[in-house]
Amino acid sequence: MHRRLIWIILAAVILIGGTAGWLFLRPPSAQALLERGIAKRERGDFAGAIVDLTKALGRNPDLREAQFQRALTYCGKGDWEAACNDFNEVIERSGGTQAAPARAGRAWARLHQGDLAGTLEDCDLAIEHAPRFPMAYVRRGQAKAARGDSAAAIEDFSKAIELDGHCTEAWSSRGYERLKVGQIPQGHSDLAEAKRLQNGGS
Repeated sequence: MHRRLIWIILAAVILIGGTAGWLFLRPPSAQALLERGIAKRERGDFAGAIVDLTKALGRNPDLREAQFQRALTYCGKGDWEAACNDFNEVIERSGGTQAAPARAGRAWARLHQGDLAGTLEDCDLAIEHAPRFPMAYVRRGQAKAARGDSAAAIEDFSKAIELDGHCTEAWSSRGYERLKVGQIPQGHSDLAEAKRLQNGGS
């Protein structure tokens, strides 16, 4: 009886250990890889983030968020062509309002490629489908600033601030543009607000 009890306990230990080992060795889910990829990008590990986000897409090719986040990671890395390719896929698979962040992202990539016409087209379409999405106005303002239309750029940055008063990039972009056109006090005020927001609003 005593020996039988020992064998039962030993079998239970092996079973539990095997289950725990299987759980430990089981490959991470697409969602877990997505979250890990985002965390790596936020730490500045762009290469590691791209590996994890690519694996997430391999686990679930329909996980658009992984492709969107990989596009943002390529932007952080400065690989604008790869970013555009990913944004293209997200836009094709999304519609209307859902595509607005990807259009704004692709606009940013196109702006760095010198494609002002493509940047403005993306921004206009994003605003058409999501008129309250502030980053579309920021990107459009930056494109207008790049072509020398400071007044229109400032107008777009102001609209972005109206929609989201915590949009640091809108404040800083408007600040620099105001300085360019000689609006010195207003420009410094905008840049001070951007710095305040970057420091946590203190």
